[in-house]
Amino acid sequence: MGSICQSLSSEHRVKVFCRNKEPFETVDHVGSVEVVRQKFSFPKLRLMKNILSHRQDYFNGFDINFDFDLCLSTSFGYTLGIKKKYPSKKLKILIPARLNYLYSPNIPHIGTEERLWRYFDCAVTGYMEKRALTLADKIIVSSKPVYHSIVRECGIEKSKLILLPQGTDLKRFSGKRDRSILKSFGIADDKFVILAVSRLVLEKNIPLLIKSMKYMKDGAVCLIVGGGREKHFLEKLAEDENVRNKIIFTGETPEVERYYAAADIFAHPATYEGFGNVLIEAMAYGLPCVALDFNPDAGIHVATREIINDDVGFRVANNERAFSAAMNKLKDDRQLRESMSKSARYRAKVNYSLVDYVHNILAA
Repeated sequence: MGSICQSLSSEHRVKVFCRNKEPFETVDHVGSVEVVRQKFSFPKLRLMKNILSHRQDYFNGFDINFDFDLCLSTSFGYTLGIKKKYPSKKLKILIPARLNYLYSPNIPHIGTEERLWRYFDCAVTGYMEKRALTLADKIIVSSKPVYHSIVRECGIEKSKLILLPQGTDLKRFSGKRDRSILKSFGIADDKFVILAVSRLVLEKNIPLLIKSMKYMKDGAVCLIVGGGREKHFLEKLAEDENVRNKIIFTGETPEVERYYAAADIFAHPATYEGFGNVLIEAMAYGLPCVALDFNPDAGIHVATREIINDDVGFRVANNERAFSAAMNKLKDDRQLRESMSKSARYRAKVNYSLVDYVHNILAA
């Protein structure tokens, strides 16, 4: 959303309203964009955190006193509050993902407490989600799985929905190959570097990537960039699977471009992804991609069939043998990697320009 606002600010006055993690309001500027961080105190109880967050967004949205021509929202709470206060104003809601999938209790290998929390969250946030979708003037979705789930499960008229694949900043994510950051992790320049950029949460399915490293041929190392509540579990899993020496958890970073520039391929094992911005970022850097194939019967709700064709990577089944086989094929075949790299850069440039995406949002 930040990149969208910066792009819009070149020709429009843009004002952003969002939560402040502190219980007071602050106003600052990011470039020419004015950012109002509205007061909000996050509850300590996880059971109520998401629900109270949406409720606070509602009241913050209702408190907005700012004349505008168009509101773009990614928050259901803000959408409800703003639309109640300004019913005649045009509001477009951007849906990066469906909450009922993100909070789904139907994920294997989770404990009773986690499952109960997800049932509770699905019920309450699902209601708010449907209300917000009903009130919005236009609903902009980035992938076919999200589009069809809204039509099927929320009963929203197709005329309200606009399917627009997301875009990325091609100036930022189009650098040349640069392996210098590998030195800080003690990785030799001749290593085959697999990169994953992800929040460390259940739906990102990082255990699949960790287990796949057992079957990788010698000389491969995996960098996992990102943070999240599953980090300690994943580090222990890597030890248990005896692949800790092949995997480096880098943590979060504001310089993710340096990791794209250093990698040979990109791995994305997510079982749910509303779109997958990291895939198009990786493609813009010329990285062949390995990801799961769309298979709703197996619980795989991803947009990879729209993003990854046979020229830029592999879509595989949700098992470590298939995932590692695709990565080993790319490791062994330099010519294939180079061909896919060239195609990936071209596909990102032609199909996923942020400038075009913002223009299409305004025109929708």
